[in-house]
Amino acid sequence: MLKRLLGPALVTALVLVLSVPSSPFVRAGAAPRSTSRPPAEWVVGPDGRVLLTLEGPTKLPHLLDVLATLDAADVRASFFLPGRWLSRHVTVGMLILAEGHALGNRGFGTQRFIELRGRALRASLQRAERTLQRLGVDAGAFLRAPAGARNTRVLRVAAELGYSSVRWSFQPGAGVASEIEQSVLDHAGPGSIISLQLSRSSHRDALAGIVNALRSRGSDLGTLDALRRVEPVRWDVTLRLGSRGTEVRHLQQVLRARTYDPGPVDGVFSEPTLQAVYAFEKLHGLRRDGVVTPRQMEQIVVSKKPEAPDRGMDHFVDADLSRQVVLEVRNGEVARTLSISSGNGERYMSEGEVSKAETPTGEFEILWKIPGWRHSDLGELWYPSYFHSAGYAFHGSTSVPPYPDSHGCIRLPMYATKSFYADNPVGTKVFVHD
Repeated sequence: MLKRLLGPALVTALVLVLSVPSSPFVRAGAAPRSTSRPPAEWVVGPDGRVLLTLEGPTKLPHLLDVLATLDAADVRASFFLPGRWLSRHVTVGMLILAEGHALGNRGFGTQRFIELRGRALRASLQRAERTLQRLGVDAGAFLRAPAGARNTRVLRVAAELGYSSVRWSFQPGAGVASEIEQSVLDHAGPGSIISLQLSRSSHRDALAGIVNALRSRGSDLGTLDALRRVEPVRWDVTLRLGSRGTEVRHLQQVLRARTYDPGPVDGVFSEPTLQAVYAFEKLHGLRRDGVVTPRQMEQIVVSKKPEAPDRGMDHFVDADLSRQVVLEVRNGEVARTLSISSGNGERYMSEGEVSKAETPTGEFEILWKIPGWRHSDLGELWYPSYFHSAGYAFHGSTSVPPYPDSHGCIRLPMYATKSFYADNPVGTKVFVHD
């Protein structure tokens, strides 16, 4: 690489001489302009990978120190530098790219995007874009608004120019380097997008420690290019029953990856996807309306798999009546999370007797099963798995609202019932609790 060949001192001298707007050192083969895209943001990186981003204006020696730190650790990162700064230090941009790092658009000046309006906003992005194109960067790709601000107006204008925004999942504040390092480690995980501010000396001083600590955890550090394999979140689309398209398919893929079974991943928001959304809403204490707003889509994307309760065993079923969900646990991990409907607490008449619609709580096990339909005076049960001698069962039902509504059994969505029946044989432990 350039620094290794020439040495830091000579590179600094070269940068100081050549970093002017008219520098002839322009990377050949500039990428073609990207086409317009819908307004969207990347809010999470690829599974198992942490994206380290550095942003904002800084003094040239400070930036070179950061590059030296990354070079010594053989780590690649991404930079969001103001276009005005980068246009005056073209050779620095060349050095960043030569070292295998990535560059994104942060606007031309240091002004926050949310303070810009109309033509000024568009001009800021386009001027920065021209600087990036001089370096051969695919300018119509990655955007970071100053201060990480989210604003649908900014997203729409940026989208018209072919950008999706990259929003960090964590950016530390003020403090000494050791505090910055610890705060990043407390928040970083697979898929995190970490932002450090180049203007803060504590962030720069903490960089080496952050890189070493993340590596010791086994984290793979990558650049913005890894986001090309990750679907951004749309900020102009709300999904609900009946919706169709690539956004629904993305929702289904993410739900499945987080254990919420959406049925077929087919891009159609039908009853199975609705039930999976209900399960997520219930488990996270959200409004149970089955409507996936852009904000809720982000919550789904950045969420983690539910953790299995500690029951001292690897295979069991956990029915949480307070949240109206069932966790199927296999090999000590949650394999599937389902929305349920249990006893509604109301009085009802059956065979001449008045009973209360309550689901028994406690520790049980699957006692017996009946394949197909079982007809009773209280209704129809699809593939029931009985866990109580009094006749309480997990069973499929054509009606599984997001609230308690049964006579005491635990209703499961029809599409998930046969697999529940097959995966949880007689003898499987069952825990039912409020």
